[in-house]
This record gives sequence, structure tokens and C-alpha cells, in this order.
Amino acid sequence: MRVRSLAEQNVADSLQVIPGMTAQVDIITGKRTVMQFLLKPILRAWRDSMGGTIMAHWFVTMDGSLKARWQKAFPEAQPSTPDSVDQHARSGDLVWIASSVASWVQLTQRLVPMGLTVVILSYAPNDKEALKSLDLGARGYVHTLASVNILKQVALVVTNQGVWVGQELLAKVIGGTFKALTQRAEDTTGVSSEHLTLLTERERGVALAVARGATNKEVARQLEITERTVKAHLSAIFRKLAVRDRLQLMLKLSSMKEPVSQ
Repeated sequence: MRVRSLAEQNVADSLQVIPGMTAQVDIITGKRTVMQFLLKPILRAWRDSMGGTIMAHWFVTMDGSLKARWQKAFPEAQPSTPDSVDQHARSGDLVWIASSVASWVQLTQRLVPMGLTVVILSYAPNDKEALKSLDLGARGYVHTLASVNILKQVALVVTNQGVWVGQELLAKVIGGTFKALTQRAEDTTGVSSEHLTLLTERERGVALAVARGATNKEVARQLEITERTVKAHLSAIFRKLAVRDRLQLMLKLSSMKEPVSQ
């Protein structure tokens, strides 16, 4: 046992611990509370016993700090840094990355294939950064100082395979995509897209219909095929274009020229 004497006496030698002895100690835990420090091994053991199904929240900042509102929203939240998060987070966990982290783009690209759900936090949200986040595979984009209730809503949406970008931005994304598709349909000088040439003629029809907002049932009716066939085509489209869902498909097609039949 190492002790430090307030009287600055020489007590460097180990002291015997006897029943009834009292001591005053300081527990230094860095950025975490004492409760988080004590519960960490218990929560990890619980997650292991449940097959890793208990989701953890990781907040990644440059200095590995946690804001009070993050802790209030998720009492079990864990702080992390860009260099260490992938060593601790597990598949199914939710990772919140501050866009103030210089390597947030590379970090997102590294974490998404690991089965982690990623949300980007920004002090100054803007459309360009939000679209970049979604294109990288992030499931959400929200203000760093969002309220506790908003943070909880974001977590609920993205962990249930949804996408969170806020109502205004979502309206812009959908509206802008529809406008782009309409303009391309009217453009008689359109050229064939490199990406669309990867698809069969039927797959191109399905992809463009979905990008316009059509449901599987509507696509089936328009192309006179079954919904099961639509689903099969979509699986092939997602694989060929390296996208994960309908929103990413819309984003990818929004930057392309649609082939125009002569």
C-alpha cells in the first residue's frame, strides 16, 4: 500500500493493513464519473452474457469528453477518441462522431462496415456535410447541442433502420432529388450513366422508379411484375451500386444523367 503523508514524513515503506484502519482516498477517473467507472465491467459482462445484444453509446470527440446533455440522454454513454473507438465498440453499438474530429470521414468509413450505427454531430449543420454523412453510410446527422429529447429520438430512429437528418433537410433532399430526376427526364441531351450501365434494363427501370419515390407495389404495377421480383431486383441493384438502402440509391442517382431513349 502506497501512502502520502501530509506531514511530509518518510513513509515510503509499505504499511500493514489491519482491521479497523481508516483512510481517505481520491478516485481519479478522468472524464468519467465514479459510477460509470464502477459499472463498466458489470455492463460489459452483461453484454457478453446476452451475446453482445445490449447496445452501447459511444461519443467520439478529439479530447474524449462527454457533454452533460449526452450523459443525461444516455447515462451509460462512454467517451472515446478517434484512435480508440474501434477497439472498444462492438457490432450493434451506436457511435456518435463529432464533425469537429478532423478524421470523421475516414472514421465513419471504417466503422460502418464493422456493423456499427453512426450518427454525425455538428456545431454548424449544413446540407453539404449532411449529404456527405449519409453517403458515407451514417444513419443520422444532428446538431451537437441538440436537446436530450431530440437525441433520444435520433437513437430510436437510427437503431430501427431509419435515417435522421431533420425535417427541413429531409424535405430538401427529397425535393431536390425529385427535381433533378424530372429535369433529367426532360433533357433530350442526357448521356448514359456509368453506374446505370452496370444494371440490366429491367433493373434500371426499377432503380429509377424507386428513386422517384415509388413503393414496391407501385413499381410492380408500373412494370407489370410481381413485388417479389421487385425485391429481387432491388437486392441486385443495391449490391451492384454499393448502396445500402433506398435513400442512398436516391442520393447516388441524383448525381447521374438518366439515359434517354431515342
